[in-house]
Amino acid sequence: MEDLVAGHDGAHTAELHIRAIQSCVLLESFIRMRRNGPKELYKLKQTFIQSKQSSLFGHVFHPTPKSRQGFPEWRQEMYAPESKDNFQLHCFAVKRTIVQQQSE
Repeated sequence: MEDLVAGHDGAHTAELHIRAIQSCVLLESFIRMRRNGPKELYKLKQTFIQSKQSSLFGHVFHPTPKSRQGFPEWRQEMYAPESKDNFQLHCFAVKRTIVQQQSE
């Protein structure tokens, strides 16, 4: 952890430590929540939402892959794909030039 914050002031170091701890706690809860479903986690053919829901460990090069800094704790399970909950997305802003669409 110290290597990641080398050359930064104490505020950044404290923030990174908080995010790393939060990420570990959430990672543990997601693993515990989904421990009985390894087959669905590793299916070769998945929809977009299934692949998001199966990403329990996050991105391997991200120091805090599961941190939810600033997101209310009481809403984390409701909106976390790892918990297999879902919600209707009403608005998503993106440049039209980078949109690719496909439906089955």
